[in-house]
Amino acid sequence: MADGAMTATFLAVIGGASLLAVTARRLRPVDRLPSLEGWALADRGLGPGWTWLLLGGTIFTAYTFTAVPGLAYGNGAPAFFAVPYTVIVCPLAFVLLSRLWSVARRHGYVTAADFVRGRYGSPPLALVVALTGILATMPYLALQLLGIRAVLTAGGVYPRGAAGDLVLVALFAGLAVATYRHGLRAPAVISALKAVAVFVSLTAVTWLVLERFGGPGPVFDGAARRLGGPALLLSPSSSRPMPPSPSARPSPC
Repeated sequence: MADGAMTATFLAVIGGASLLAVTARRLRPVDRLPSLEGWALADRGLGPGWTWLLLGGTIFTAYTFTAVPGLAYGNGAPAFFAVPYTVIVCPLAFVLLSRLWSVARRHGYVTAADFVRGRYGSPPLALVVALTGILATMPYLALQLLGIRAVLTAGGVYPRGAAGDLVLVALFAGLAVATYRHGLRAPAVISALKAVAVFVSLTAVTWLVLERFGGPGPVFDGAARRLGGPALLLSPSSSRPMPPSPSARPSPC
């Protein structure tokens, strides 16, 4: 019964996200001819709220919620590189990108290649920038397919063999069609759903963990006992992976 409810919830979330992506046209102004600027930049009119959700959906991905915690669980302290990396890179990105945005808006640039061509007056350099962006996207698309398969497998709805490949193709085709038809508006709407899912999941996980272990204090005390010392103390030896003790080995389940 529990597995059936989990699978039904999982399918409902996927179906709702797909439906929202397909109906993203509601964010498009009526009686307006489509344009490249309208498709790629949503006519530069998403506003602060939608832009905040879009940036959040771009930054806080599976890398944030799965990859880094998994690395911390498997290798320990080296995973904390993500903390100073984010602290350093994000302010630089927002300072530089805000200036890039203002220049692109003033001159009507749509892509980074447009900016490079306008700034340096070199079509070959702009072509190199455009091709670099396209080639850099290819591994990311492959990673997305692997991520979709991992999510479907964890949800218990990924069949083996050719049927599983057809499921991946169908999901990816749905997202591709939504993006092709509505441009930036489709990921903006999905980002709003992702924000709701993130806040709900974090609240639920935090509540369940604290409820099970009796509060924040017992959680850190238990971590200190399992690690053989203060739970949050990082020493030079923490940068080297250590084999887990028999008592700290995870259960095969």
